[in-house]
Amino acid sequence: MSTYKEINGIKVRSLSSDPPSPFEGEVWYNSSSNSLKYQGGAIATAWATGGTKSNPMFSGGTLGIQTAALSFTPAASPEAITEEYDGTAWTGGGTMVGGARYTASGAGTQTAGLVFGGYKDPGSPPKFATETESYDGTSWTAVNALNTAKYQAGGCGTQTAALNFGGIVTGFGSTAATEEYNGSTWTTTGSLNTARRKIGSAGTQTAGLGFGGYLATANPDTEEYNGSSWTSGGDMNTDRNGFGGGAGIQTAALGFGGGPTASAATEKYDGSSWSNTASLITARNNTSGCGTQPAAFAVGGGSGPVRLSSEEFSEGIPAGTRTVEVSL
Repeated sequence: MSTYKEINGIKVRSLSSDPPSPFEGEVWYNSSSNSLKYQGGAIATAWATGGTKSNPMFSGGTLGIQTAALSFTPAASPEAITEEYDGTAWTGGGTMVGGARYTASGAGTQTAGLVFGGYKDPGSPPKFATETESYDGTSWTAVNALNTAKYQAGGCGTQTAALNFGGIVTGFGSTAATEEYNGSTWTTTGSLNTARRKIGSAGTQTAGLGFGGYLATANPDTEEYNGSSWTSGGDMNTDRNGFGGGAGIQTAALGFGGGPTASAATEKYDGSSWSNTASLITARNNTSGCGTQPAAFAVGGGSGPVRLSSEEFSEGIPAGTRTVEVSL
């Protein structure tokens, strides 16, 4: 194996402290901290094209993280199909047992997921679903149903501590209803301050975040949940609905895409205010999302009749000194 000197013509210097003005690409060993370091250049924040889905998704849902995601109810017409993503490619997952539906909500991980609510096939009343299902990485199991049948609701948390809020209820009106799941049953709890549907979501059961959504029009409103009640947070910079594109936690969230016309806008939330960041490659509404703020995943959605696949978000790194982990 070639050495650093053979490749670059110079040895790695051993220094007692970091050089005051290292040039980009410079490598040195800091003897005081016993660490190998280098001066790296800036890496831009950006979205990149992800794997192509077998079933292009519109008005579906996604849970998990960027390298281990699960999509469910993937098409404009109700389906029970699920797919798993490994950070590179999509493969088929288990078939849902609660019947075909779309715009269901979800929480948890690829190997411990929870999906609830949704809109059923018009030929199989009732159209509004209360069904809840858990996923173990292979198959789906029916568990206790929601108290309120709904779809286009927000969802976040884990398989045993999930949160469901907002959405459309029977009669096609927006709701402010919020429910918590404890791994066994759903309990109705504090309502959103403003009823809405197509709402973006992120966070946990005790620190949830709902943003955007549809009232009479698209809106920028953000609300934060503390485990019992909702309070107003900072407004988004871009009014939007047709959402679902959310990732992260209450104090570090990412919102992307949305309507009423397809948008590529992406915003970061720090627990009090939103700021604009790198836009999606392709504008989309009725998308879904999962992951963390620095590593979010956008799945599906569309623009007009076009049904889109996935995109991966990477938080940039400013130029500066970086430490390399080595085994000595």
